[in-house]
Amino acid sequence: MDQEKVGKFIAKLRKEKNITQSQLADKLGTNVKTISRWETGATLFDISYLKQLCDIFEINELVRRLAFRRRRNAPQALKK
Repeated sequence: MDQEKVGKFIAKLRKEKNITQSQLADKLGTNVKTISRWETGATLFDISYLKQLCDIFEINELVRRLAFRRRRNAPQALKK
């Protein structure tokens, strides 16, 4: 999974909702530094945040994109 692309996607969604990094961090029970690391691609969020992120951004697209990337990057034997 491309951490940088995921981070840019989260940043885009956050900005579209007019939510600051601080507000997102508060909603997720984390800190601004963590959100910044996600958005720059320095780290990838823990899967435990996935449902909360989808709820905050009112989407299920994030889940579809992550699942698509996982399938696309899976070995051929697992795709059958």
